[in-house]
Amino acid sequence: AAKVAEEIRNRLNMSETEKSELSAKIEDLYVSKTEAEKQAEQVKEELNASNSQVHILMTDKKELEDLLDKQVYEKDRLMEDLNTSFKEKNEKSEQLESCLGELATTQDQLY
Repeated sequence: AAKVAEEIRNRLNMSETEKSELSAKIEDLYVSKTEAEKQAEQVKEELNASNSQVHILMTDKKELEDLLDKQVYEKDRLMEDLNTSFKEKNEKSEQLESCLGELATTQDQLY
């Protein structure tokens, strides 16, 4: 308690210059604190903006993946259709060759 009382007496006995210097230090600390709070708020806003951009990009990525899946499905379906068409064409070619063979045989029999 005596130490605290002595400290209070020392503060009361400060010169105007010391009081002014202490007041300036307190003001500097307040300004520094205010600037730090402003910077923290700015960083928070930038982080929120970045998070929003990440969310938008993730949504875009998902939409692109879905579109790619649809295109791959459509490509596979078209390839299947193309293979079916080739098989049908080959079957018709074989039928045509068979008919031409029969026609040639019939024609030979007629002569």
